[in-house]
Amino acid sequence: MKLHSRPVLSYCHSITSPDKEGYLYKKGELNTSYQRRWFCLRGNFLFYFERCGDREPLGIIVLEGCSVELCKSDEAFAFAVAFQGPSLRAYKMAAEDQASMEAWIRALTSASFSYLRMLVTDLAQQYKQLCCARNDINVIWPGVPVPSLEDKLTKNRKSSDNTEPELMKSRPRKLAHGALGQLLVEREIEEDNFPRLHQMFGEEIEELRRKWHERKRDQPTEEALIDFT
Repeated sequence: MKLHSRPVLSYCHSITSPDKEGYLYKKGELNTSYQRRWFCLRGNFLFYFERCGDREPLGIIVLEGCSVELCKSDEAFAFAVAFQGPSLRAYKMAAEDQASMEAWIRALTSASFSYLRMLVTDLAQQYKQLCCARNDINVIWPGVPVPSLEDKLTKNRKSSDNTEPELMKSRPRKLAHGALGQLLVEREIEEDNFPRLHQMFGEEIEELRRKWHERKRDQPTEEALIDFT
């Protein structure tokens, strides 16, 4: 894989905290002994340096299409980052103790884009099931129901039939209850509908604020403990 050195180095030395960093023992490809190296994990890039504080990494491992697994080695607490394919190498490493080894394996396993995509897909499916189970129950604050997004769309459709017919045609036929459910579950809204959705969600928030202020206004106020008059 061809990498542009300047953007990669900039990402390596980003001011944000890395996902994980620390010393590991890495087995070399030519020199088969384990060498102590400083590792820095950012996203799906695993950088390794000769020592902590170095500017130039000795190498980069892109954690895609690989598996992290325990391996047989003379060194204790050893594991390997193995890539699929007969001609691809496996990076063998060893931690200083059992807890460190387990922490590194968890971090490296969850660093790939494919893992994150699988996780998001699973969470979206769970959210869809929750939305179906809740049916039309849509409450943010107790006693303040959120208007249905479908009702909002119907109201806006009546008020803008003569102004934006093309946007009406691209609107989906069936909508989930609630703005977040619409974005995560249906995923059928075109980009040119964003201003209209922004307006509708804003109206929902304004209505919630208005009802909340009405409830606060209707509540009796407590008398002051000290009369300053």
